Amino acid sequence: MTDDNDVVLIERKDRSYEAGLADTPEKRVRRIVEEINDSHIPKEPGALRVLVVGFQHLVLTADTEETDKYYQRALEAEFKDTPKDDLPHLVLIEHLGLEVERRGGERNNFFSPQPLNLTLDKMDSKMERVLRLLARALGADLQ
Repeated sequence: MTDDNDVVLIERKDRSYEAGLADTPEKRVRRIVEEINDSHIPKEPGALRVLVVGFQHLVLTADTEETDKYYQRALEAEFKDTPKDDLPHLVLIEHLGLEVERRGGERNNFFSPQPLNLTLDKMDSKMERVLRLLARALGADLQ
């Protein structure tokens, strides 16, 4: 709960490094879908419900936009016929990555927020305020 009495309920699911070594993008999407279907975030009036699904997998900076769009298309297709009230408001897909190459390897923490149960033009001011706070925490530029 924030100082303004905003409530954010977060459930976090992380994939272990070893288990994810053989993951493909398709396997990661399947894992995200399973975690969404198995989530147990209480439905509390006025609360923003967020599911965080984390992977220890590098997404190169050059691939972040493509990866974000891939997740968006996959989740839209998977949940197009699911009642929105049954879904978290947002699934935040997190990739914490470090290239194996020690010299010159890339380090990139990539976040892909995917709205599942949000209609931005129908959101009340309280929900919008909480989403702006979340976006700033992720480092997004809202200007």
